[in-house]
Amino acid sequence: MTIKVKDFINSNIATSGDKGYKLQEFIKQNLDNKIILDFEGIELVNSHFLRRAIGELYKQKELIPMLEKNLIIKNLEEDDLEILNKRIIPLYKDYKRVEKSQQDFFDEIQD
Repeated sequence: MTIKVKDFINSNIATSGDKGYKLQEFIKQNLDNKIILDFEGIELVNSHFLRRAIGELYKQKELIPMLEKNLIIKNLEEDDLEILNKRIIPLYKDYKRVEKSQQDFFDEIQD
């Protein structure tokens, strides 16, 4: 199934965390099928939207095999795709380690 992000969020600007979360929920519910997220017509996307829509799914380790098999990103600007693939997804795949290092940091500044 192809999801036109522009139509799904009813905007050509993908910056809202709330809209990203709605897209995340849709992906999660339909991940048994191949999903093509088509960013055609999106003029602006930010990392907040990408984290909420896609990145946070990778915190759920059991979803990773299905995400890697069934989620296809199409027509996302090259720079945004690089941010998604090289920064956001790896961050969320290793989220437990990130949470621990953040907690260590907060504990350290509390002393």
